[in-house]
Amino acid sequence: MKTTNFFRVLAIAVVALCGLAACEKDPVVESANIELYAERLEAQPEGEELRFNFSITRPVDGLSVEVECSAEWVSNIRSTDNFVLFDVAKNSSGQERSTELTLSYGDERRTVTVVQKPFLEPLSLVIESVDATSVTIAVTARDEATTWIGQIVGREWFEAYDEEQIFNEDYAYYSSQAAEAEIELEEYLSQILSRGSHKGIRMAGLDVESEYVVYIYGMDTSGQKTTSLYYEAFTTTPPYAGNDVTFDISVELDRALANISIKPSHEGVAYYHNITTREHFERCGSDIDALAKDVVATALDNYLYWEYTEEEFFNYNTSYRADTYEFEGMANTEYVVFAFKWDERLEPLSE
Repeated sequence: MKTTNFFRVLAIAVVALCGLAACEKDPVVESANIELYAERLEAQPEGEELRFNFSITRPVDGLSVEVECSAEWVSNIRSTDNFVLFDVAKNSSGQERSTELTLSYGDERRTVTVVQKPFLEPLSLVIESVDATSVTIAVTARDEATTWIGQIVGREWFEAYDEEQIFNEDYAYYSSQAAEAEIELEEYLSQILSRGSHKGIRMAGLDVESEYVVYIYGMDTSGQKTTSLYYEAFTTTPPYAGNDVTFDISVELDRALANISIKPSHEGVAYYHNITTREHFERCGSDIDALAKDVVATALDNYLYWEYTEEEFFNYNTSYRADTYEFEGMANTEYVVFAFKWDERLEPLSE
């Protein structure tokens, strides 16, 4: 009888233990073991998709791997049973950066370090200075063998297109210029492309107080775009305010043709220039101020006759930068070329 009771107690104890095991709902995570095949990854500066492999040596039913990263430049993290994929953004911070991905399996944690050097743009563009009629830029090339091209356009035009449309517009223009010159596009581009780094590139002939965008991008002689587009917006300054303006006037004669060049002493001067006969000059008492007023008055009368306003007359006849033009005169006739700064009142403000 004692033996029977002993087995009965033993059987009850076994049943009780089995019942306790059936009530255990949480997996035994302590038995897990994460094995990493790489603990440090280096991403390309321009960004890329990265992957690392892992294994769970003693997997637990119902338990899966979780991966987290706090860095904003790491995204789209995906995991499978044996590897993790994630995207790393381009590093435009100018500095090397690093972060950690934490792989969790139950209570166990392992980390993978991701480092990324800064992306060095193949080209960079800096505006050095701006005045009323020009802008001066500097271009730095990471590889001095890089060939590139640049343009200045109105800001409104630039903002109406995306990068690909701008390139297509440029390509069509370069192709038409090559066709007009009756040469191949490759030969034409080899003549106009810049190479490597340059400072002090001055682009003149701009309108005063106007919004522009200067942009550059890499291009080879076949017409292929080799880099992204880099740009800077700027606004030209108002006309020169001082009246201490002089003019350098030169005339080159070729029989009845005169090539006339007028250069003001300051950038962005609002000035008027014209040409008349010496006979007219002498009728004005050989007084250049009197001549200037007489010429302006006569020209204005013609504009008013055709129903133009004084403002339109001023805008149409005002120069802000050096001017060169060709004049065909009458034989055996002397002429006088003159220029002076003026304003909207059509009054001379300089000698």
